[in-house]
Amino acid sequence: MDLYGGAETLIVQLARYLERRGVENNILTLSAAPIKEYENLNIITPPKEVDWKLRGERVLDALGVFRGAKILRNLVLHHVDDSDVLNPHNFPAVWAIPANRKRVVWMCNEIPDLWHSLNPSILIRGTVCFGRLVDRLIVNRTVHKAVVSDRKNAFLFQRRYGWYPEIIPYGVEGSFFAQKPTKSEEEKVRSKYEFEHDGFYVIHVGMISPSKNQFETIRAVEKLRQSIPKIRAILAGYKKSHYASFLERYIENKRMGYNIIFAGHITKQELRALYNVCHVAVFPVKGQGSWLSPFEALATGVPVIVSPELSCSTLIREKDVGTVTNSLENALLDVHEHYSYFLQKAYEGRKFVLENLTWRNFCEKFSKILFSV
Repeated sequence: MDLYGGAETLIVQLARYLERRGVENNILTLSAAPIKEYENLNIITPPKEVDWKLRGERVLDALGVFRGAKILRNLVLHHVDDSDVLNPHNFPAVWAIPANRKRVVWMCNEIPDLWHSLNPSILIRGTVCFGRLVDRLIVNRTVHKAVVSDRKNAFLFQRRYGWYPEIIPYGVEGSFFAQKPTKSEEEKVRSKYEFEHDGFYVIHVGMISPSKNQFETIRAVEKLRQSIPKIRAILAGYKKSHYASFLERYIENKRMGYNIIFAGHITKQELRALYNVCHVAVFPVKGQGSWLSPFEALATGVPVIVSPELSCSTLIREKDVGTVTNSLENALLDVHEHYSYFLQKAYEGRKFVLENLTWRNFCEKFSKILFSV
């Protein structure tokens, strides 16, 4: 919990809901940064700092997952007798659960994998295949119930583990993102990122990684520079990775320094302001994750474009509140040329998010499963 992303938001919201219900809960994690949202939570970490990568690009990084799971397992063993139900969240938490000790409800935010590499070697692929077999054995031995956010993830879960999970859509901090930033907040981000009032601004939110696919956003902007001269994309997300270095080299070689901005990991307040000054939010995801971000963007009223691979794309398509496509370049051009139409679609999306995707709804449904196992 070194950052405060979507999965961390879910954990915090659930922990505070249970606390309000008078249910004691502890959060066991390999690390936790001093973040305001974590204040007054019962967060327990190992006595020594753990240096490991969930998604590295080397075999040693993939093998490090086993080490991280072992350290977390030791932590769980020290506290397991204090709990009635174990609720693992982000991988490799489910690998840290001791078998046959307590009832287990797994919040499966995404189906686990061991690597994030653009060009995985044969050795990496072999390690991942072995890891998937281990994962299936561990989950089917320890987990009593599992929860995913949508039907697409439910099908992926069933294909991996052989049984169907519960489906509960996440909540979104809709009231926060729906609140308009002040004029000074808007001007602050405009000044910080040198936004001109006649530009066309694209925001892509997510950790800089192959699965978030920032390269697709960069390539779309590259192709549109002639038809939309003042198009600029801001990439908001944790940046330290080999993939980020690859993107920077590409931007330099293509002379796109004006068009692409790396914002790094930013606060929620700054993100809200950026959504309000940008014209469109894009999520050309090739993999899992990023479920919350498109709906947070919609809560601000900004049009969204998502890839079909993004699991929440089925909900966005069903409700007709955004664009689902693999052709980001054409979709961006369409938004630029017919902006009022897409603003109206985003307004309908805003209403849907505020009325349906609340953390209260999520926590109420999830807690019923916790109490029933």
